[in-house]
Amino acid sequence: MKKQTLVVLCISILLLSMIGCQTTAKKPMTNRSTNITNTGEMTPSERRVMASKLSNLAENVDGVQRAAVVVSSIAMTNNMTSRTPTSTTANKNINRVVNPEGVGNVNPNTVGNANPTQTAVKGNYSGLIVMVGLNLDSKTENNPTMARNIKQTVANKLKNSDQRISQVLVTTDPTLIQRINDVAAGIIQGKPINNFESDIKDMITKIKQQQPAF
Repeated sequence: MKKQTLVVLCISILLLSMIGCQTTAKKPMTNRSTNITNTGEMTPSERRVMASKLSNLAENVDGVQRAAVVVSSIAMTNNMTSRTPTSTTANKNINRVVNPEGVGNVNPNTVGNANPTQTAVKGNYSGLIVMVGLNLDSKTENNPTMARNIKQTVANKLKNSDQRISQVLVTTDPTLIQRINDVAAGIIQGKPINNFESDIKDMITKIKQQQPAF
């Protein structure tokens, strides 16, 4: 009788061990891929912080009264067939910081490049394009040489502040500044940044047609 009890006990222990192994085997493995974030894309918060920082840097330059900044971090220009003309102009009247997503590296021209019809090269669209609208003081605004120097100073200062920035476009054109303000207002209202994709592309093209990019 004791022998039978011992056998039953051994069998019970064996069965319990087998059940435990099966439960362990069936436990699903953690899907680590779900924890991976897209580090190549800025979050809305990061864009706001960056745009605010760049705006403050621009406004610290002598001659600048206000600056609006648009940080584009989506490669919106990937499908653009536009040429790469000499780019950038100064802009006017902006005190809001804007940060839509969108637009990667557009292979900026060198300052002073006299060829306005250089064909854009496809492929490398990494990095950020920053559009800056400047409101200059009256003394600077009425002096083309001073205005030009300030725009270049602002562009260099902003570009050197973050290695992710591949190009800075500075403008004081009243029409473009109004369009930048319109985009800013839409983003502040919480509209999707993709709603402004065509506007961003067009503004970048127009700014680049006015003066060499920095």
